[in-house]
Amino acid sequence: MAVLAERQHGTIARRQLVALGFSNAGIARLVAEKHLWRVVHGVYAVGHPTLTRHGWWMVAALAGGEDSVLSHRAAAAIYGLLRGVSVIDVIVTAKRGVELPHFRAHRCTLDPVDRVSHHGVPVTSVARTLLDLAGSEGPTRLAEALDSSLMLRLYDHREMLAVMERYPGRRGISALRAALARLGDEPHHFRSGSERQARDLIMAADLPEPEVNAWLPTVAEHGHELDLYWRSSRRNLEIDGPRHDQPWQRSKDRLRDTDLRDRGVTVKRVRVSALDRDPARFVADVTRFLAGD
Repeated sequence: MAVLAERQHGTIARRQLVALGFSNAGIARLVAEKHLWRVVHGVYAVGHPTLTRHGWWMVAALAGGEDSVLSHRAAAAIYGLLRGVSVIDVIVTAKRGVELPHFRAHRCTLDPVDRVSHHGVPVTSVARTLLDLAGSEGPTRLAEALDSSLMLRLYDHREMLAVMERYPGRRGISALRAALARLGDEPHHFRSGSERQARDLIMAADLPEPEVNAWLPTVAEHGHELDLYWRSSRRNLEIDGPRHDQPWQRSKDRLRDTDLRDRGVTVKRVRVSALDRDPARFVADVTRFLAGD
């Protein structure tokens, strides 16, 4: 019991206790002696009642029954794609009789390949999670989750195409296809959401597509990673967040820009705030920059 509970972030299901050989009377005795603490119907905390965030996620998965997994916003939270919310989403396989207080149950089809484990918690795959988010969240949240999956190196484009083939009629499929339309077969690896936002504004204006986080070698194994780079014209657009206001970072930026200019690369820096404050002006500035003004 202790070994299994440790793997499950301090939790265990009643059905698992029965499989380990505990009788109803034995389970009742463990509860009375405070070795087990009832969290929800059929799920217990082992040793003490305090659970970590992963423990609560595990409770939700166990409460849903065999083969249940975290999904939607909860799955996005455990992967780090979005912040969590108070309600934990779970995909359950039982057709009836499952009650999940404090949790939101989804009874829907789930291919076994889309049922995985992350940090020991049963959860939908990243691709299936993004598909579920497309049907339950707005385009802004979907774009945020997609950005995060790229930055965290969790996104697999082939897996994404495969999951859309498996669920062609799933709610949100059109929204997901639209969000992925510009990725192509080999998606860019964005370091931040602002890089993706800038690239999308540039592409929407029918300007030449830049390389994202392109590597420009200098000497030996050294080099510079360029946010948005037009290799043919040797022009580099850097998207600067608040960190670039720090004196030490400004000094590094000046040295870096000087080195790039010495190597024939023209550098332009743009504030992240400009993307939201005046996107039309941002596009106009980039247009002039690419034209050589």
